[in-house]
Amino acid sequence: MVKLIIWDIDGVLWKGSITEGGETTLDPNIVAFIQQSEKLGIIHSICSINNLQSVRKKLSSIWDLFVFPSINLEPKGHRVKQIIENCQLRDADVVFIDDNVINTNEATFYC
Repeated sequence: MVKLIIWDIDGVLWKGSITEGGETTLDPNIVAFIQQSEKLGIIHSICSINNLQSVRKKLSSIWDLFVFPSINLEPKGHRVKQIIENCQLRDADVVFIDDNVINTNEATFYC
């Protein structure tokens, strides 16, 4: 059973990239899903290669729905593992959503 969803943001929560420009309007369907599933007990987190301040400002309306967000320039695999450990969950109870297969493969390796 899914207990935690770890989200990438660029290309997932919006189409563009904060650092590269492009459309960064939050997808209202994803926002609604996060809000509804959080009420049902699913935990949400973020793992993004980005600037923390820019992301926090962009996500200000839903920032409080994310636990243990990891937003920096380090590779994601070990950070995904750390988020799972911080939430005291098993890897099997987690979904990691990223638009880059290199990141998902790296997370799979570490988890």
